[in-house]
Amino acid sequence: MKKIIVVKVGGSTFNSSDTTLHDLVKLQKTGWSLVVVHGGGDVVSRWLGKMNIVTPFVGGLRVTDKASL
Repeated sequence: MKKIIVVKVGGSTFNSSDTTLHDLVKLQKTGWSLVVVHGGGDVVSRWLGKMNIVTPFVGGLRVTDKASL
């Protein structure tokens, strides 16, 4: 059975001391197949703002409500 892992990363994940990319390469070299998904939170917030949709956040996390979808 092939080993697959899905990793969701956000723009805030990457900074000068971040090891995310190195860690992903290491996983791939050990036999994992990776699917990397970028959250795109900043883009989502901008588009919702352009459509005058208030973005609800709880505990720092976006709540995707019906209007946001």
